[in-house]
Amino acid sequence: PTSSASACSGERWPPLESSPEVFNQFMWSLGVPRGEAEFHDVYGLDADALAMVPQPVLAVVFCFPDPPEDPAAPPEQVSATEDKGKFG
Repeated sequence: PTSSASACSGERWPPLESSPEVFNQFMWSLGVPRGEAEFHDVYGLDADALAMVPQPVLAVVFCFPDPPEDPAAPPEQVSATEDKGKFG
């Protein structure tokens, strides 16, 4: 979708690449020096998995799948656009 109107019509955004190599190439193409920062995979949030992450950590980017719409989902699960209309 390229406009907020199409986003409200129920269309979904295409998935983004979540590979650290792709993020690194993009960041470096924006002018960030190669030795200054890098993206790395994080395999879990437990202490052992976090111990494998190079330090210091400057930021965390969470990439997770957007589950397909489930017609059997409980009615209390309101979409963000419906929620915004009620409280915005």
